[in-house]
Amino acid sequence: NNLIANKITQDQLEIRKGVVTTVCSHRSRYRYKGDPRQGGADHAKGHQVPRRLAVGHKKRLVVPAPGGEPRGQHQDTKITEDQKEQEIGTQWRVFEAKLRKARVLVGCCYFWAVELGSQLVQDAVNAFARFPGIGRKSALKLVLHLLRREPSEALGLGDALKRLVEEIRYCERCSHFSDHALCSVCSNPRRQHETVCVVADPRDLMAIEQTGRYSGVYHVLGGLIAPLEGVQPEQLRIEELMARVESGVVKEVVLALNSTHEGETTAFYLSRRLANTPVALSTLARGVAVGAELEYADELTLGRSIADRVPFKG
Repeated sequence: NNLIANKITQDQLEIRKGVVTTVCSHRSRYRYKGDPRQGGADHAKGHQVPRRLAVGHKKRLVVPAPGGEPRGQHQDTKITEDQKEQEIGTQWRVFEAKLRKARVLVGCCYFWAVELGSQLVQDAVNAFARFPGIGRKSALKLVLHLLRREPSEALGLGDALKRLVEEIRYCERCSHFSDHALCSVCSNPRRQHETVCVVADPRDLMAIEQTGRYSGVYHVLGGLIAPLEGVQPEQLRIEELMARVESGVVKEVVLALNSTHEGETTAFYLSRRLANTPVALSTLARGVAVGAELEYADELTLGRSIADRVPFKG
């Protein structure tokens, strides 16, 4: 959506009364002088539909200077009938090419150029379009849905967003989202607090919780070590993890990080930091996914599956 939107911005698509007009981002190659009624005035809008030329009108051309210099002197030459037809044909070919491109883009992004009728609607669409995974077309659907519903629903949505920003808290122990000092996981006495699962993001925590197979607690780092992106270990919640380990309550640390270069770098760094501690260090099992076919598995995944093979349980 962003790529298409950027392309439409460059071509300045405009839809007015069902007529598609493309406005080039560059000025016309030749500038005409003479009677403005015959297309003589210089237009800052650029290369639009072909302007009418009259035989005998003057056309300003650039004559290269001696020695191949890009700049030269200007001289005026009169337009002949053949030159007029050739120039009009060239302009129409450029116009038709941009019109074809406009029709392709307009089919899925008509909302970019259509007047929405209200600046308030346009501002609401722009606000929704800032969310990840929501393009301008989906944002327009959301805005129109809110306008069709009761006003109390839209006001309730705004109130919920306001409370989210003003009242959200983070767990003092694991840094997960919480409404109180401790989140629902850390405050649950039935959890195994001696086992800590280290994740990079709250979304990873939610994904593990949905499995229903883990009964320990968590620690959210807030990201992964990525030197190329400027993320250093000091910017993550690693010292808080070390403090929990040094308290003597934690017996095992499970590294549930992504199988990427950043995830592997973070896991290696944590393993070096926890090497001199009495806790047991483990990581998630990695291999062929359930339901996958071996011929479509990549070499790294298949190699790890063979190296870390386990006894068969019938």
